Amino acid sequence: MLFHETENMSFPTRRQGPRYLADRAWSTLENREPMFAQNVARLDFRFYGGWYGPQKLTSYGAIMEAEVQRDFPFMLKNSNRDGNAAISGELAQSLLRLPKHMLPYTFRNRQGSPRITCSHPTQIGCGDPQRPILVVHEFFDTGKRPAPGCPRRVEQVLGRSEQKLVDRQFRSKSSPGPLSH
Repeated sequence: MLFHETENMSFPTRRQGPRYLADRAWSTLENREPMFAQNVARLDFRFYGGWYGPQKLTSYGAIMEAEVQRDFPFMLKNSNRDGNAAISGELAQSLLRLPKHMLPYTFRNRQGSPRITCSHPTQIGCGDPQRPILVVHEFFDTGKRPAPGCPRRVEQVLGRSEQKLVDRQFRSKSSPGPLSH
């Protein structure tokens, strides 16, 4: 079984879908661990990420679920031995030991300023006071919109989406023993 976390991947990589991720992981396994790969006739992928909001799948979770149902299972040529490897896939929505107990709230929108900064434009060679980036810098620097009378603060405007601590739960409680080949 191979666990594949998707949330911290680049968007272009994630956008290629779970089949691409499985192909890439299989290729890496064959290249880095050829002795192990030659004995693999079946490989189960569990894709985990922030699939569930308060009551339903997130839009990304729904897309992933549809793609996994469409593209899995499939066969890959095992170049290290005669024959193929059967590849199955599923969204990790529960622990292996409690498959009927779905883990809700694995995704959340977090209010507040993400951990990003904005350099002053003059420090990077932009001195034109008419550039909108100066407004952005002032917004980050002071925490307030520069428009007179606007009560909004940075933490009210900016936020980020993130998965909750499901990765540790899946890795520590799903496998019967230590993670190894």
